[in-house]
Amino acid sequence: MSARNPEFKNVDRPAYELPALLQRLGTVSFHAAHTAEQRQIAEAARDHAQNLQSNIAAGIDSIGHLLYSSALGDTPPNADRLQHIGLLISHLAVQLEHSIDAAGEMDMFLDWKTEKNGAAK
Repeated sequence: MSARNPEFKNVDRPAYELPALLQRLGTVSFHAAHTAEQRQIAEAARDHAQNLQSNIAAGIDSIGHLLYSSALGDTPPNADRLQHIGLLISHLAVQLEHSIDAAGEMDMFLDWKTEKNGAAK
C-alpha cells in the first residue's frame, strides 16, 4: 500500500490488482465529477497498468536477448535479464490465477441466477 494512495496495494501483483480496481471503479463518466475515492482507484489502476506494461515489455525483451545471445554462442545473460524473465513468468502466473478466480465467480453467478429464476441447469 502506498502512503500517497491507499488504493495502490500489492505492487508486485499488478496483473491481479488491476482487474479488481477496474471492477470497483465500475462505469464512470468522463464528463461527470469524480469522487476522491474514484480518483484514487483510477490512479492506482493506472499505476498498476504501467508497472505491468513495463515488466512484460522487459521480460519479452530479455527472452529475445537470451535467444539471440544463445544462437550466437555469446556469454550467458546477466542477472537483470534473468530477473525480467522471472517477473514475466510471475505475472503470467498471476494472470492465470485471476482468470481461474474469475471463472469460479462466474460459475457461482450463473448457478445463483439459475436457481433464482427457477430455470433448469
